[in-house]
Amino acid sequence: MTLKDLILKYEFDTVVPDLLTVDEPIKDNLYAFKEAFDTLRRMAPGDAQGEQIVVSLEVETEEDGTEIERYLHASNCEGDLWESSLAKEVVIEADITEIRALAQILWHIFGFTPKLEGYQYYETKNKYERVGKIQRLIDSIVATSWDSDYADYKYLFDTKELYVFEFYSRTTSKETRAQYIVDNFVKYFNEDLTQYKRTDMVISSGEEHGVTFLELQALREVIFPRAGEVDGEDPGYIVHFTTEADLGDDLHVRLICSR
Repeated sequence: MTLKDLILKYEFDTVVPDLLTVDEPIKDNLYAFKEAFDTLRRMAPGDAQGEQIVVSLEVETEEDGTEIERYLHASNCEGDLWESSLAKEVVIEADITEIRALAQILWHIFGFTPKLEGYQYYETKNKYERVGKIQRLIDSIVATSWDSDYADYKYLFDTKELYVFEFYSRTTSKETRAQYIVDNFVKYFNEDLTQYKRTDMVISSGEEHGVTFLELQALREVIFPRAGEVDGEDPGYIVHFTTEADLGDDLHVRLICSR
C-alpha cells in the first residue's frame, strides 16, 4: 500500500487520537495538520525513486547495551518531496496499527509543506529586525489588496508581539471552501485569542473566485467571537481582502494577532 492509498483509507478525525500521542506540540497545531493531511489527499503521487517508507521501532542504547529509549521512526519521508513520499510503499515493521503508522509519518513530513502553513511568530533579536518583519508582512498584504493600504497596518509597529495564524481551504469544491476553514477553526484551533489586544482578518481569494458575502459572514461568525472583548469593549474587528493568483478556488485566511 502506498502512502497515498493509506491517506485515502482513513479520515483525519480517525487519525487524531494517535497523532496526539506522537508529540506534545501537535495539540496546538492540529488545524495545520488537518490542512497538510487534506493537501496530501489532493496531490498526485510522483516518483518514489525506488524507496519505501518504513515505520519501525528504534532502540537507543548505551555503549554497554543498556537501553536508553524506544521510539517509532518513519524513514524516507522527512524532508522529501510530498509527491515522492505519496508514491512510496509503506512498510510497517513495528507492532502498531496502520493509523498509528500514518500518524508517525505525518509527524515526520509536516514541517516540509509545499508552502508555509500554520502560524508565524515574529520573534526578533532587535527592533530593526522586528520592523523589517512587520514591513514585509504589510507588503505581502497591501501589494494585492483592493481595500487597504499601509495606513491600515501602521499600528503594528507600536505592538510588542505579533502572531499570524494562517488557514487554507483544502477541499475539492469551491462551494465548501469557507466551511472547510470554519470547521477546521472550530474543531482544531486551540489558541486563546482573548490574550491578544487586537485580531484582524485578511481574506485572500483567487483572481476569478472572489469572496462572497455568505463566506465572509460564516468566517466572521466563528472567528471574531473567539477573540473576545478588548478592555471591556467591542474592538470593532477589521477585515481586509487581497487577491492571490495561485489560490485558484481556495481561500486563504490570515489572523493578525497583536498585543
